[in-house]
Amino acid sequence: MKYEEAWQKITTAYVNDKLNPYMPCACFIGNLLGNIDWAECRWGEAWKGEGFPVKFHDYFALKGYSPREIINMENNFLRIIYEGVGKPSLFDAIAKNGMINIAREHPDYEDLLYKAMVSTLEMLRQIHIAKGEVIDEIPLRKRELQTA
Repeated sequence: MKYEEAWQKITTAYVNDKLNPYMPCACFIGNLLGNIDWAECRWGEAWKGEGFPVKFHDYFALKGYSPREIINMENNFLRIIYEGVGKPSLFDAIAKNGMINIAREHPDYEDLLYKAMVSTLEMLRQIHIAKGEVIDEIPLRKRELQTA
């Protein structure tokens, strides 16, 4: 996958309000990899970059990324969100019908999501550059969600 295609997947999800840091299939990596549910890689030893199920090693390789690159990007993306919004407890998430609802209530959520996306897109860009891809600058603006 070329950087421009990867960039398009992430930014389209962002603009369409489909970039959700609390859902593995809709987080930065979930969107990058075609909305696969890779939850079993986000927890436990796999989160540290160890113990990935073999099927994911092969899948990441087909997409052009190593397990370490995947986990580094996801760690960066979630770190920015969690440092700003916090990591809600499962109990709170269930009570409020999902972690994303808790996050969206935070006054800085939109800024944090944008910051996390831009920062992680830059990591992705650097991965592609390191592999020899020539990348033109692609302009990006913060979204403006419609309020009901």
